[in-house]
Order: sequence, then structure tokens, then C-alpha cells
Amino acid sequence: PGLRDTLSHPRRFRAAASRLARLRLAKVNGARDQVQVHRVVQALTRSRLERDRPDGFRAYLSAVENLLAASNPGNPDRAANDIAYDLSLQHLESDRGFFETNNEALRRLIIDQVRRLHLRGGHAEAMRFGQDALEVWRNHLGHDDLQVLSLAVEVAIAMRWDGHAANAADLIRKTLRLLKYRYGDEHEVTLLCANTQGADLRTRSQFEEALDQDLDLLPKFERVFGVDHDRTMNVRNNLAADYRRLGRFREALEIDRRTYQDRSDILGPNDLRTLTSYDAVARDLRGLGRYQESLDIAREVMKGFGAAGGRENLDLLNARKGFAAALRKVGYPWEALQESEEVVQRYRDYLGPEHTYTLRAAANLINDRRAVGYLASAEELAAEVLDRCREAGFPFDLGYGTMVNLASVLREDGRVEEALRVDSQGWRGLAAEYGDLHPFTLEAGINYASDLAACDDYPAAVQIGQETLEKCRSSLGENHPDTLMAAVNLAIDQAALGNTAESDQLLAEVLRRYEDTLTTEHPEALAAARRTRLTAEIEPY
Repeated sequence: PGLRDTLSHPRRFRAAASRLARLRLAKVNGARDQVQVHRVVQALTRSRLERDRPDGFRAYLSAVENLLAASNPGNPDRAANDIAYDLSLQHLESDRGFFETNNEALRRLIIDQVRRLHLRGGHAEAMRFGQDALEVWRNHLGHDDLQVLSLAVEVAIAMRWDGHAANAADLIRKTLRLLKYRYGDEHEVTLLCANTQGADLRTRSQFEEALDQDLDLLPKFERVFGVDHDRTMNVRNNLAADYRRLGRFREALEIDRRTYQDRSDILGPNDLRTLTSYDAVARDLRGLGRYQESLDIAREVMKGFGAAGGRENLDLLNARKGFAAALRKVGYPWEALQESEEVVQRYRDYLGPEHTYTLRAAANLINDRRAVGYLASAEELAAEVLDRCREAGFPFDLGYGTMVNLASVLREDGRVEEALRVDSQGWRGLAAEYGDLHPFTLEAGINYASDLAACDDYPAAVQIGQETLEKCRSSLGENHPDTLMAAVNLAIDQAALGNTAESDQLLAEVLRRYEDTLTTEHPEALAAARRTRLTAEIEPY
């Protein structure tokens, strides 16, 4: 009661704070409106109170826990709540005794803190803080307590972001088994854990399995959380990511556009989640060959992140990576290179050189360096990415995609036999994992035909070129830039074999299609008009 009276009346509170400051038991910072108590004073007060007035000690400890719990804004996903979370985090980190609390609301705050930290990019901090709490809670509450399992889900997410994918997958698998057994398939926490498992499947390049799981989860989330709940929109976002990784960009675009519009209406256009969805729309458009639309949206995404402010995070870095790719695709290679170089360095500083996100950004940078003629540094970077892929267990989409990009560097450097060997391995690897009609496989096939032509094996180049062109038309459509690229290169190879009429007819058709798509002023269209061979690029996800 005495504490409640003091905290409820501003004048009493100020008088108490001033008296503490006069007695040098506390420091009052008027500018920041903070009262700080030295750790020695804290320790002496606690120990004396616990010894002389145990009932009072327990009452005050309960009051402190209630105050901390009541400070929880209740939504760690919203960046606007960071100031409140930062204040309570100082207390939780300075006294790990709070981990032993019996206050469920305070434990909820601890769970939210772990989620908030990894959402803002503090993956290592979230993992350490969460693991410490998880160990105490398991001993105190048991392994199958609902809050213990909720915390385990957030710790696993932090682990995965911090590069501990195998440990994260193992924790999620064990947690999901307990949740299903103890609380059922459609409990909120069970669904959240299952959704996290989908991310682990994507990390391991098990895209079909991830798609099947997310298709199964979406109606469950809609029933349990509601159609417009942010958790449900997260599942839709993941579903679009599954389609995108499988090369099904039209389906991905349809879902991403809906999610972007819903998030914009509910959260506002500059919310980080809204911007992430808009960035996904830009990525889908790039996959569909609509490069200028993709760049226009990518610019808007970058402006939105600037307007939103706040600390740097992975969503911003991913958006910058996509912005660089869009710049290169439209025909601004130098601007793309500058952006990509900065992004890769930030990833290295942020996540480390071996993290999957860093390696995917680096694989994209290979294309940027090659595009401006920096062949030696592009080759060096490709070798580094491949070495780290092998050390990490070789994620096939990234490893094989990097091989294709490396082969382009080797071919441009005149080392055509090496390029042929590397491209062959990358192309066949992508075909085995993705199938013949995936965009990555088609891009690798386009470049493999270029290797054959560079080795003066024009009959084989024409055969591969014709097969790849038909597959591009079937999978990507007649007007996709990769389809046009395959046709340009085939026309060049036909001419080399003396099939002038077929070559001229094919090239004329391609140039007409460029007028209706990228425009005749696009670098690829200008190169096609000069009968200059084009190079396909793989942009790892």
C-alpha cells in the first residue's frame, strides 16, 4: 500500500526520489527522467530487507515483478514499442534472479523480450538471454510447460538467425513434438512452432516440404488467429516464399500483393512488416522479368525504410540486396556494385562471413563485379562462397547457383574449358534438385550453351540452345527476358553454323519482343541488336 500511494501521486514520488538523492541512496537524472540506484546500495538493501523483514522482502519483490510485467506493451513485433522494452530489459539483464519468478505475466515479458531482440537483429543477444532463461525455467517448471515451450520457439528462431541452423532445427523438432502431445495440433503455440519449422525446411532447401507444410498451416491459422491477424499474414508471407523458391513467381506475386495490401491497410505503409512484403513483391516481379517495375518498387521500399528510421536490421539489408539486383537488371551496373559491396560488408559485420544470408548476398555480388569487368575479384569471391558452402554442408541452391555465376566470370576471362566444367556441374546439380523447368536450371542451361559455343562446339551449343529455349517458352513465357536471352544466343550460334535465314528470323522476332517488354534501349536489347552474346545470372534467394 505505501508503495502504491507513492507511485500513484507524482508529488509524493518526486519528493521520495529527491530524498533518496539527498541521502545519496539514488541518483536522479532530471534530463532523462530516471532514478538510478547503485548496485552496492541495491545489494545491501535487498540482503538487509530479506534478513530483517522477510515478509516485507517478499512483498516488495512481488511488487517489482508486477511493475516489470505491467510495463510489457504486449506486442514485441511493433518497433514503436522498443523504448518500453529497452527500459525493462535493463532490469531483466542486470538481475537474472527474475528468471526464477512465479509471475506468469513477467515470464510473458521475458518471452516477448527474446522475440523482440531477434526481430530487431539482436540474434546473439536473444539467443544468450533466452537460453539462460530456458535452462532455469525447465528446471523450475518442467520441459512441457507451455511458457517453457513458447520460449523455446523464440530461442530456436534466434539460433537459426545467428547461424546455428542445425541446433535450431533440433530444438524446434523436440518442441513441436511436446506441443502436439501436450496441447494439440491447433494450439496457438503449436501453430507458431510449426510455422517456424517451415523456415528450417527452407534453410535446408527442402522447398517442396515447406510448401506442403505451409499450405496445411494456413487454414489452421485462419481458424485460430483470424484471416487478418499478423501471425496469419506471416504464414501467407512464408507460403509466397515457398512458391518463389520453387520458381512459381506468379503464385508468389499474387500472395505477396495481398499480404502487402493487408499489412499496409492495418499496420501502415512504413511498418517494417509492410515494407518486407513490398520488397517480396519487387522480388517476384524480378523473377517474372518485369525489371523496371521491380526497381520502382525497390526504390519505394528503400524510401520507406528511411522514413521508418530505427536501427539497422535484416529486413533492411535484404531489401538493399534486392535493390542492388534490381539496379543491375535494369542496366545500372555501377550503382548496383556500390550497393552490393556495402550490403555484403554489413552482412559480414552483422552475421559473420559464413552465415547463409551473407553468402547469398556475396553470390549476388559476383554478378555485380563481373558486370563491370572486375573479373579477378569476382572469381576470388566466388571461390570463397563455394568454400564456405562446402564447409556448411553445401546448400544446393546456393552452391550450384554460385557455380553458374563463377562460370560466367571464367568464360568472360577466356578460360572457356574451366567455365564449361563448372557450368556443367552447376547445371546438372540444379536440374537434379529443382527439375528442368526451374528458372535457375534454365539460366544455367543458357550459359552452358555459351560455354559450348566458346569452345567452338556449335552443333552442341545449338542443340542445348534449342532445348533450353523451348523449356523457357513453356515455363517462363515467350516474353520473359531469359527466354529472349536464350533466343538471342541461339540466333548467334545458328549464324555460326551457316543457318543465316533461321538466325535472322529468330533475332528479328526477339528484337520485336524487346520493344514490348524491356524496350529497345535496355542493355540486353542493345547487345542483341549487335549480335552480342548474353549472360544469364542467378540471384540466390
